[in-house]
Amino acid sequence: MLTSIQVGFSSGEIIAYEKLGLHNDLLDIRYKAALRSPGLWNQFLETCRKYAKNKSSLWKDAFFLITTPHDDNDQLASARTNCPKEVVQHILEKLLDENLMEPLPILDRLCQTRFKLESTRTFLAKVLDRKEIEEDETEGKKLLNETAEVRKRIEAIRAK
Repeated sequence: MLTSIQVGFSSGEIIAYEKLGLHNDLLDIRYKAALRSPGLWNQFLETCRKYAKNKSSLWKDAFFLITTPHDDNDQLASARTNCPKEVVQHILEKLLDENLMEPLPILDRLCQTRFKLESTRTFLAKVLDRKEIEEDETEGKKLLNETAEVRKRIEAIRAK
């Protein structure tokens, strides 16, 4: 592996990282490649899909990579705003669907970046829908309990 890195064979690096199970390093390589060449974002996502089956926290790592706070003097940092919205949306969906992070820290981190609202709209809608569903479930349980109490009172009255 060291020889691959020194000689600069990125394909050798990738194979070595895959064999050694260094998925975070592999994800970092794919991320940097995608920043330089936007056509490679699919490889970044594919790396997440492939290895997150065994290590679901890879989605969380991908989220932290794409939401690293920006430095206006850093060209790579300014390129982070060019992460395609489909990539952002897919990562956010995975974080939410697999309960890898709570919505509030995700939103907080998104606010620290320059992602456009368009990229996060679906995520925000899901979070709000989820909150409404939780509230509806709580209200439903409350109403079921009240109904059970009323039925008990009715049975008590009938028994008299």
